[in-house]
Amino acid sequence: MSEPASRENFYPLKLPTELYLALIERMAKTKLSKGDCLIDMLTETAYREGLLPEEHYRFLKMKYGTKTVLEKVLEGRNEKEEASVKVEVSAAKYETKLEVQKRTVEVKRHVDYSKLNDNELLEAYRKAMLSNDVVAPQLIQGEAKRRGYRFKADDSGNVKKISLKAGVSIE
Repeated sequence: MSEPASRENFYPLKLPTELYLALIERMAKTKLSKGDCLIDMLTETAYREGLLPEEHYRFLKMKYGTKTVLEKVLEGRNEKEEASVKVEVSAAKYETKLEVQKRTVEVKRHVDYSKLNDNELLEAYRKAMLSNDVVAPQLIQGEAKRRGYRFKADDSGNVKKISLKAGVSIE
């Protein structure tokens, strides 16, 4: 069995709209970042089709399929207690050990966007865009898509609701 690549490979990729929307839905479901979500989906498919050994699959799932966007954001903030995560990988047997120490973090209250009415959802999207939030607009767009429309914001903070079927603004 070959050893996993020691360096990352970069490949720019243009996704068709249908795949991009599927990626956004998966991001909302798993709370992973866009890049990690893509790698996680590719890992799942390669393993299911027998193209990826189980050891590599477990290693990649631990590396890309577990850390949520919120956890990555919190890593960059100053915390009262510093987190310590130590990962050891034995190249000979691909054994992975994970050691985590306790940490204190502030967590934002999660909003269930499916329980908001259309006007509340639009206002939540506008506020998220104005605050330069990264995750909330994508989650809100996922809920809007489920309802049959999407939001479009301009630079001045105005938000329009656009029908997915007709492609026209809904007032």
